[in-house]
Amino acid sequence: LLGDTDFDMTTTVQTEHPVTRFLEMQTGDRAKMSKLRTDTRAALYEAASRRPDLEPYLKPWNEHITTTVAALFAKHPKSAESGNMGAHMRALDPNLARKSTKAHFDRLRRMRLDALLQQLPHEIARLKSAAIAVNWHQLMYDIHYWDHPKHFVQRQWMRGFFLSVQSGPTSESTGECRI
Repeated sequence: LLGDTDFDMTTTVQTEHPVTRFLEMQTGDRAKMSKLRTDTRAALYEAASRRPDLEPYLKPWNEHITTTVAALFAKHPKSAESGNMGAHMRALDPNLARKSTKAHFDRLRRMRLDALLQQLPHEIARLKSAAIAVNWHQLMYDIHYWDHPKHFVQRQWMRGFFLSVQSGPTSESTGECRI
């Protein structure tokens, strides 16, 4: 992955994550998407044997992250080009009409990685039911850096969530904040 030096992820990542790019290329193949939903680990390692560019991202230390995000993608393959989970979650309730929206998001961003990985399926299902696309490239990088000591991912999610308060609703359910 990206090195920790001089990397604060203050904006949406500009590079595509190779695993996410691979997943996006599979969306037209229902059988492959089904295999990813049910047997993610085996499907990704099989893909890595054919695509050497995926192999660096499928190591024992990050396999649970990569396979979790891949399985979530297979359940909701609608991709956004920008935004992060903070902005996507805000798109569920752009005017903060429900009092629980802010509290729910605050609990989410404070979770440890293992708890977040267990909660993400529920959050992705909520986004899918509202037809809100997910920036899967950003999510893949965010989850890999979730435990960074500077907590820059959590701060970026907060910016994505709260910037919408000042600038109005998100554009076309992509989770992109208008500034």
